[in-house]
Amino acid sequence: MIELIRTPDSAAGAAIQAKLAELVVAHRVLTVDADHPSPLNGTPLPAIVDDGRVISGAAALERYLAELAQEIERWRRFQVDACYIDDDGTVC
Repeated sequence: MIELIRTPDSAAGAAIQAKLAELVVAHRVLTVDADHPSPLNGTPLPAIVDDGRVISGAAALERYLAELAQEIERWRRFQVDACYIDDDGTVC
């Protein structure tokens, strides 16, 4: 399961949390006080832990969320009883 670790006053953490909710993907949010040590041994927060992989830093988190959105879109495309026309005109 995807886990977001953030501080309560983090605008970036709130944005990531909102994006995960928008994607309707199962996730857990762990909010830690800024004055307590990170549970990730110094990794800057906000951070995402996904299957043991730790993602931190604005660029890496943005890239991760974009890749996750694409993966979810592809997965959901084939989970319904419908036909799609791809951008190139290919019909399922």
